[in-house]
Amino acid sequence: MLNIIVTIIVLGIIVLIHELGHFWAARSIGASVLEFSIGMGPRIYKYEGKSTVFSLRAIPLGGYCMFDPDTKKLDPSGRPASILGRPAWQKILVSLSGPAMNFVLAILILTMLFTLVGVPAGYQPVIGEVEAGSPADLAGMQAGDLIEAIQGQPVSDWQQMGDLLQEQNHGDEVSITVQREGQSLELRMAPLYDESEGRWMVGITVDTRKAILTRYSFPQGLIMGIKQTMALCAMMLTSIGQLISGQASVSENLSGPVGLIQIISDTAKSGFLNTIYLTAFLSINLGLLNLLPVPALDGGNIVIYLIEMVRRKAMDQDKEGLIHLVGYILLLAMILILTYKDIMKLIGS
Repeated sequence: MLNIIVTIIVLGIIVLIHELGHFWAARSIGASVLEFSIGMGPRIYKYEGKSTVFSLRAIPLGGYCMFDPDTKKLDPSGRPASILGRPAWQKILVSLSGPAMNFVLAILILTMLFTLVGVPAGYQPVIGEVEAGSPADLAGMQAGDLIEAIQGQPVSDWQQMGDLLQEQNHGDEVSITVQREGQSLELRMAPLYDESEGRWMVGITVDTRKAILTRYSFPQGLIMGIKQTMALCAMMLTSIGQLISGQASVSENLSGPVGLIQIISDTAKSGFLNTIYLTAFLSINLGLLNLLPVPALDGGNIVIYLIEMVRRKAMDQDKEGLIHLVGYILLLAMILILTYKDIMKLIGS
């Protein structure tokens, strides 16, 4: 139940910010928004504002701003009340504002992580797992042990511990001092040389929950947040390009709503910080995908409005509606196919 709640919150925040971008942009230029809705399906709550109905719907996937379709209605300033009757550049502004807000949300989340939480600069020398039958296992090492010293040399972090292990003369056993339940224990271990890795191995992994965090000032964190957002955008664009070119499998690399919920649920189990980072990642994902030049997405709208700017003439509303309808049908078909794939994968696992 907790994972379901976390999933609803994560998706709700991402969609809310996206739709707020459209809403604020439309209202800033005086365009009418009839309904601001979070979720899809039956309405479970509504609040009637001065000119907009704010709705919460039963299915916590997606959301929308419903603009006034009447292009002949005028606002008090004599301008068309509907965004559909406004100049192309204003319609582009409203379409861009949703994805832009997703990027802003990601930057703010990452900035918060860099400044308030910190970035892992290393890990404490705490054992996460011990491989059965490994030198560490035979020496009596256990998960949760804090490695204090190797051959009498103090250990401050996991990297130093690994370096010290490689520096030892492994013709003899190595002395390892560990702290366990408040007591120091001295163990002896004979590392094994791994030809494929080209290094001495003992069969332990780090406890990634024991990170050594470095916090940054707000200006530094903001710059890092912007750079990280740009890096994630570049990575996602590369992935999209590989999907389009056929270098990556669509069936293996795309997930529908069921797969997305599973990803968020699994991440929630791994910790709060990972969930926060995933929220930033998904927000960037939503922003980029909505900018794709596909009918029914913001990118598809922008292409239509750019054509309007070139032609200096608005597209016929019926034709534009037909284009979006085709886009919605194709998107719905893809979602259904991906949902079926996700369900089959869950049944198989």
